[in-house]
Amino acid sequence: MARRDLRTVALYDVLPALAVAVVMAADIFQWSGSEQPTNAQRLSYLAVSVLALTGLLLRRRAPLVVLITLVVVYKAWVYLFFPPGVQIPFSPVLIVPILSYNTGAHTRGRHALIGAAVLALFIVSGMWGLVRGHPTGNELTFGAVLTVAWLIGKGMQRYGDLTNSLRVQAHQLECCARLTTRSSSRRNRGWRISLIWSIKSGKPVCVLGSTSKEIE
Repeated sequence: MARRDLRTVALYDVLPALAVAVVMAADIFQWSGSEQPTNAQRLSYLAVSVLALTGLLLRRRAPLVVLITLVVVYKAWVYLFFPPGVQIPFSPVLIVPILSYNTGAHTRGRHALIGAAVLALFIVSGMWGLVRGHPTGNELTFGAVLTVAWLIGKGMQRYGDLTNSLRVQAHQLECCARLTTRSSSRRNRGWRISLIWSIKSGKPVCVLGSTSKEIE
């Protein structure tokens, strides 16, 4: 793995997971829920924490799978181990906005629609407790945070697409400039100039003449 890839993994995968792990450890020793936990709640919290940290490490590689898995586990955990209206620990709440941003930034097309639908259902399920008269006091705020996180992620995706497009266009212009200079020489006079997309390099390359010789 290249050094740049290692930096990317460390910055975008490992560091967020470590930050959440610190918050989870603090939750274990200083419970941040509204009531003192039972032994079953503590043990289930440890299991959910391990799964959540694994999902954080893999979230950019399989954003939709990680989102659906953790959302379902999160809702099942709250339903099975916490009475209605009880405030749960903070760290699982912190993970969901990260997944919301990640879904906006790393899904496209049908997967993006599915991810948005999953997040919408998650928000609606939280509102359902408010409708039934068991509010925790954070439903509307949390829904707004998830929405904003998804929009920021989608905006960063569009920004990345624009940056890549400009980079490709700059490469094409540079290639054409080099070809124009070479074509003016006697050796290359009359040769056909064209641009092709190289499958090997994944970027546009320049071609002179019928021999399809790539100009690097």
